[in-house]
Amino acid sequence: MSTRPTAVRKSAPRPLHDVKAQEEGARLRKRREALKLHQNALALLIGVSPRKYGYMETGHTTLSPSQRAKLLNYLDKADAAVKQSGSLPPQPTQPLNLLPEEKFLEIQQGLLANGQFSDFWLFGLCSLPVLRDQTYQRTWMENILAGKNYNIICRCDEPEGLHIQEFRDAISTILRDVNTLKKDNANLGKITLYPISIGAPGMAKKALFGNLKGYFDGNFPAPAPVSILDIKSISGLKYRPLLPILFYGWHRSVVCYLDKGKTRSFAAMLLENISANPYGTDQPGWVFISPTACTDLIDLIREFEKLMK
Repeated sequence: MSTRPTAVRKSAPRPLHDVKAQEEGARLRKRREALKLHQNALALLIGVSPRKYGYMETGHTTLSPSQRAKLLNYLDKADAAVKQSGSLPPQPTQPLNLLPEEKFLEIQQGLLANGQFSDFWLFGLCSLPVLRDQTYQRTWMENILAGKNYNIICRCDEPEGLHIQEFRDAISTILRDVNTLKKDNANLGKITLYPISIGAPGMAKKALFGNLKGYFDGNFPAPAPVSILDIKSISGLKYRPLLPILFYGWHRSVVCYLDKGKTRSFAAMLLENISANPYGTDQPGWVFISPTACTDLIDLIREFEKLMK
């Protein structure tokens, strides 16, 4: 038996990347840099990760035919726009990822299910979805049965006062369902309306909210879960810290969630008339605001509660 070692056949080294892919990646990179475009923007345009786009420019990977066609089409348009007007066409933008109403309510109810959050604070009566949306009305009914409290800050200046009838009808529907489904000795949540005025409220406004209070007291007697407070003018010096609270009522809808210890509170806001692309269509939806980002709002609510007593 021979003791000579067997020769190992060496194969040719495998290239790290395809030469053609490397050449095309270099050409695309040169075009991108000439137009002063970022890899992230073009990666978003063709639907790949920024990392994969970078690999494409070095030849380590290739694009699908549709991705390549979309990229070349945009680069051709960009070249033509720069030659003609000296500026680029609109660049692709990151989607906003706003929550639709259904998903927002699903997340909200999931957070409430663990019992940590007991109070809602809402701003602006005329923009409340519950006035017109049966899904919201059903959600309010379920939460009141579960002992959650709704606190609504309402400007009794125009146009808030025009929506009193809608508020009365929607809340009446909710309370009738609550009365039908509630159990004996149930610890129901409450709905409290805080009417505020910048100046001294006129007699007509006082009568409007007085009649609203009389309606609920007469049709839903104690222990009715609705409390309509007297109009409070916040024009006095001691109420000056509360003036920023009016800002939140100008939005379509703002909700603040306060937990029992008021240490893990957070907020949510419905955004409308916005787009990730200045030439795109509006994408309304909800966003949640973390506790660290809404501390001013939470402190404002605490001060409001203290001064409204």
